[in-house]
Amino acid sequence: MCGMALGAASVTVASDSDAVLEIARRIGAHPLAVDFRERPGRSWPVVADCGVDQTGFQWAIRATEPEGILHCMASIETAAPLNLRRLYTLGIELHFGRAHSAELMPEVLDLVADGRLHPELVTANVVSWSEAAANYAEPAIKLLVERVA
Repeated sequence: MCGMALGAASVTVASDSDAVLEIARRIGAHPLAVDFRERPGRSWPVVADCGVDQTGFQWAIRATEPEGILHCMASIETAAPLNLRRLYTLGIELHFGRAHSAELMPEVLDLVADGRLHPELVTANVVSWSEAAANYAEPAIKLLVERVA
């Protein structure tokens, strides 16, 4: 959604989750059902890996065009070998890390105010403050914790 809000001509969301693909449809992205164990059918100039495992990360590397950009903002929690040869040979620029949310908040709020960004469309689970601890470890596309003053 952010890519489209910032002017990307098109955004493809590749996933093996029906829930993620439905959200992709809802926000106007092109949903692409994939098996991350198979080779991608095509490649893209910019790829963002938001997955949680090595299989998806390796798929993302193969899905990045030569001289493309791969941004890994996933939460790969286990040590994983990384063969840099493909990245080096194809000139793929690799970035790790999440956005600095506090720094970017004014720009994000401007996109929301302009009606170009709709975060409510990707929120999959809303829980109360008292339920936060019990729900934090559960897998969710986007967990929102609501605290009423």
